[in-house]
Formats: sequence, C-alpha cells, structure tokens
Amino acid sequence: MDALELVIAGALAATLAASCLTGCSDDADGGTAKEAPCDVRPSADNTGATGDLRRDSTAVVEEDGATLEDVHLGSVEVRADDVTLRNVRVDGNILVTGDGVTIDHVSTTGIAISSASKAEVRYSNIGGGAEDGIHVTSDRGRLATDITLSYNFVHSPEVPPGGHYDGTQVRGVDGLLVTCSTYDAGPYESTHNAAIYLEDANGGDANVAIEHNWLLGSGFSVMLDAPGTRLIGNRVAGDPHWGTCYLGPGTTPDALTIRDNVDEATGDPDPLCTASPSAAPGDS
Repeated sequence: MDALELVIAGALAATLAASCLTGCSDDADGGTAKEAPCDVRPSADNTGATGDLRRDSTAVVEEDGATLEDVHLGSVEVRADDVTLRNVRVDGNILVTGDGVTIDHVSTTGIAISSASKAEVRYSNIGGGAEDGIHVTSDRGRLATDITLSYNFVHSPEVPPGGHYDGTQVRGVDGLLVTCSTYDAGPYESTHNAAIYLEDANGGDANVAIEHNWLLGSGFSVMLDAPGTRLIGNRVAGDPHWGTCYLGPGTTPDALTIRDNVDEATGDPDPLCTASPSAAPGDS
C-alpha cells in the first residue's frame, strides 16, 4: 500500500469510528451494532396503502403466485401460495392460509395468519378493527412457521364491550420475528389486553424474537408464556395499565433472553419481564 492509499485508509477508518461515537454500541458477539437499527418509526405517515387505488371485487385468492397491487378491496382470504398484496387497502380483514404470502404497504383493520408458513407483513397500517391487529395461530392442524412482522403500525382498535384486543396475539408458532413496529392501542380501555401476547396454545410458541419495537400503553406491554423468547431493544412508552410484562405459569425470566429494553420517556433501562411473574387482572 503506497502513501496515498495509507492516507485514504486512515481517513476512512477515522470517519467510521467517529460515526459510531454516539450511534453504535458493542453487541453481545463483540461486533458493532447500531443503537437505533430501524430505518423509520412506523406511523400513519409511512405505512399502508397510498395513491389512487382501483376498486376490485376479489374476495378469495386461489391462484399461486398471484399479485394484487394498487387496489381497494372489501375483505380478502389468501388461500394460494406465494401471493403478494402490495399497496392495497382492505376495508375489512385479511385471512392468510397459504404459504409464502407477502403483505406489503397494506391498510386494513386486521390480519389473521392461520397455519401458514413463510408469511411476511411489512410497512402495513393496521387499525380500527374490532379484533386483534395481527393474529397468528395454528388452528388448522399444522403449526405456523417462519413468520415475519416488520415496520408495521398497529393501532386504534374499536373493540365492542366484552371483547378483547391484542396488537399481536400468537397461538402456536415456530419461528416468529416481530421487529421495528409501533403498537399503540390509544388510551386504556378494559378491552385492551396486550401490545404483544404469546399464548401457550396450539402447540406453543418457539423461536420467537420481539426486537426494536415501540410498545405504547395497553393492559400490558407484553404477555407471554413462551420460554426462549428474545426481548431485545424494545421501547416501552405510554401508560401500560397493569404493567410492562405478564409472564404465564410456564415461563420465568431466566428462560428468556432480555436486554437493551428502555423506557422511552426517561431513557432508563426498563425491566421488561426481568422480574418474577406478574399477576394478571383477577388472579389471586
């Protein structure tokens, strides 16, 4: 390496080092990780469908590999595999039973993923529904697997009396990543359960990571009964009515991976699920 190359290399190294003085920290593996790994904080301004959308009467998608794009639907069930919904507004709910389904920049009241694999929901605006924002379940005799929920804005439910609402409820999954998403149920109501609820049902929940989300308000920030879950880099905000965490009877803090969760208002570390299991409302 000649003198000029040494100067350029040194300047590049200095620039990279300076850029990490306030924006990077060592990760658990000794490398370098950004403190704010999400490109944006999901909101109504950067998620969901946009532009002029064509009205479409499709209610069921049964063609493998189909793409619905730039359309406005009533409600839709995706039964086929490798289907993409992109820049779509849905007045009602979306039900996914096919594999390899991608939901990208979609506006809807709710999404249910039932015994499907390799489903991805991203940059979607999910609000105003009477039921869960996103419901992942293994209710058709097959375990849901490899589900990714990223950069979604899940918010503002309209739940009737006697109902209950979770931003995301999971009842049986193997492989789930929930990341870089905003959960905001609004002012607390008795129908609000949790921003994210991992329930021990339909085979249980394994290989779950809840990382770098904004968890605002609700009854609890998280409720879970899923040993092995990773809770990393989440920001707790608003006023969780009962507390930030409820652990079910099958899960203790030492069965979880927990680090870098913070109270957004103060910037202080938040003891998200690091204490003993909390009591749920009505427990004695």
